Amino acid sequence: MFNLKKEQKKAVECINQPTLISAGPGSGKTRTITAKIMHLISLGYAPERILAITFTNKAADEMKHRVEETTKISIDKFPWIKTFHSACLDIIKKNCQLLNFTTPIHIYGDAKKKAICKIILDKYSIEKKYLESMANMISLAKNYGDPIKYIQNNNNQLAYQCYNDYMKKLILHNAVDFEDLLLYVQELLQNNLNIRLYYQKYFQYILIDEFQDSNNVQNNIVSLLVNNGNLTIVGDDYQSIYSFRGANPSNFISFSQQYNNAVIITLEENFRCNSNIASAADALIKYNQNQLLKNCFSKKQGELLEIKAFNNQDDEAIWITEKCREYHNKYNIPYKNIGILYRTKSCANPFEEAMVKAGVPYKVFGSKSVFERREVRDVISYLFSAINIKDDEAFERIINVPKRGIGDKAIENIKSDFQDNSLQEACHKAIIKGSLSNKLSTKLKKLLRFLSDIRTEKPDNAVNQIIKRTDYLNYMKSYSGSDIEYKGRLDMLQLITQIASSKQTIDDFLVDVSLLNEEIPDMSKDNGGVRLSTIHASKGLEYKIVFLVALENGIIPHSKSSNIEEERRLMFVGMTRAENKLHLSYAKFRNISKATKSIFIDEIPAKYIKK
Repeated sequence: MFNLKKEQKKAVECINQPTLISAGPGSGKTRTITAKIMHLISLGYAPERILAITFTNKAADEMKHRVEETTKISIDKFPWIKTFHSACLDIIKKNCQLLNFTTPIHIYGDAKKKAICKIILDKYSIEKKYLESMANMISLAKNYGDPIKYIQNNNNQLAYQCYNDYMKKLILHNAVDFEDLLLYVQELLQNNLNIRLYYQKYFQYILIDEFQDSNNVQNNIVSLLVNNGNLTIVGDDYQSIYSFRGANPSNFISFSQQYNNAVIITLEENFRCNSNIASAADALIKYNQNQLLKNCFSKKQGELLEIKAFNNQDDEAIWITEKCREYHNKYNIPYKNIGILYRTKSCANPFEEAMVKAGVPYKVFGSKSVFERREVRDVISYLFSAINIKDDEAFERIINVPKRGIGDKAIENIKSDFQDNSLQEACHKAIIKGSLSNKLSTKLKKLLRFLSDIRTEKPDNAVNQIIKRTDYLNYMKSYSGSDIEYKGRLDMLQLITQIASSKQTIDDFLVDVSLLNEEIPDMSKDNGGVRLSTIHASKGLEYKIVFLVALENGIIPHSKSSNIEEERRLMFVGMTRAENKLHLSYAKFRNISKATKSIFIDEIPAKYIKK
């Protein structure tokens, strides 16, 4: 059915011993994984006892679709095709009492984490500019696998105090953050032999995709779950580009040292890129030392790479914009099949300006998440406030949104009078005590009654009521800068309502939102235009034509990165997004400053470059 190549077939049929599939770009790894699941079922493995993990919801959905299509078995029979975080959440829910949680457990995404961090910064009189650093420190500490040890290694007493305050807040709210989902499962499996043995016996086979992106905690969880060597991991250390999230490619590279009798199978043929692109990228990545060697190649004939130097970033943007128009008008290439990729988001600005002036449609990827937008955060904060009376961050966000005349001074007074209570509890007690003015008491009663009314509603009904009963659309008009901006925000509310309609309870919806929070881009009305994207956001995508731009030292490799090998892997990922044609470009001046050609350009053999 799958017409598998020799090495793909070998990977599919290798059972009962730990197997690593080192799969280069475009080598058909998803097809191989799907075929392996089908093979396992043909051998008598139960679909509901196969754990198939990947790293994004999009990839998990694609895997589910492929499996259902090929096995003809309803996807409902495969409950454990999931992301790492989603699978861990299921394990936590089933064992929440052992972890001293009650149900429902609240999942805090990035926005909630930063809201708590902001309060802690205020407590220690630390400037707001350190918000990102603090949130990142907490994530890295947890992804390390031993947060306290990570912080102690950095010998920072203030960081230790901030981390402890942060965790106390989560525990108070019966909440976990994204990283906790992994950390608590690691703790559960390490400390409870019965739980560990239960899951080892239950999962008859484990497959993990994109394992080069695993962090230490994920690697530990897999080792605690695997039984009888029934494990296959798939990935490509050449494409490991997430160390800033705690990813450790050594987990992938050292697989054969961690598991006895491990088998390593390489998938080297690239079915996506033409031969010049595949070979050029392979030659570049060979400069790295810490990797599992393979020789990526393609049998597809195609054009050589083109490298072009420009005087400045504006000249680069104008020329590439016109080239996109030429590909579209002269060669009938749809704009959406053209990608402009760059190392940092700021590099997009001149291209956006050039395309607006030239009337070339475009779409920016890798920008603000839907769930970071103001209107979405407001609505979601109402929902959190409705189901979690202890969630101060959510309630304080919406207590005067839209404006209802409840000022900061009144809020501070209520907090001061009932210091041992959450803000929402304090408002209840203040009303009962009669310590508020009639006007303020009436306003708070109305808000609290509204939250009580929507608490048991279906999520989409609750969202619609929030929008309607708070007159949110008029409020949204007041802070939208234009009709176009207002329409975009309206699209976002409609998208949230659509996502909510697939869930039965508000809690289920908020869990889903938290798990999606890391990866859903702002997808308002795709116009089918040229794709502008960071290289990070382009991973897993492919384009007929790719322009890899701003290839200058300081940008790629980035001046703030100490990991030259990961920067080279980023370049490799960018190059291998191209199917038919790859343009590389750099400027001699960027933002007035003199720039130099990236060292990576000189690492590409001349035989693959058009003269």
